[in-house]
Amino acid sequence: MKLLGVLITIYCIASTLAIDVNVPSNGMADLNPVVNDGKSETEWTITTSANCHILLSCAVKGEESCDDVSIVTKDGDKERKLCPMATNSFTVQDFINEKVYVKIMTTGKDYKASCKAYSITNPKQPNQA
Repeated sequence: MKLLGVLITIYCIASTLAIDVNVPSNGMADLNPVVNDGKSETEWTITTSANCHILLSCAVKGEESCDDVSIVTKDGDKERKLCPMATNSFTVQDFINEKVYVKIMTTGKDYKASCKAYSITNPKQPNQA
């Protein structure tokens, strides 16, 4: 029985991956999830420079439900979820914060989802030097 508990713990750890990504000013990072035969989640904490904001471009391919594949983004207290529809889903999200959380969940190799994170320099305001 003790061995079964160890195996379950190892499986749970192996199916979730957390990654910290620092996108340099005016840079870009690909967010491609680790995909297994079963359910897997890849989580990113994306940060950028103080004078920048983050722009995400995400896509979910397929006609499955949110139970099969999804992308969740969190910017402060605001959370959004992108799921497949009758056709492929695509979204672009612009975040004010310098830190964004992204999680991609898949339940098999047939489900496709990915994002690109861009760091955009904030434009100077008219009263700034």
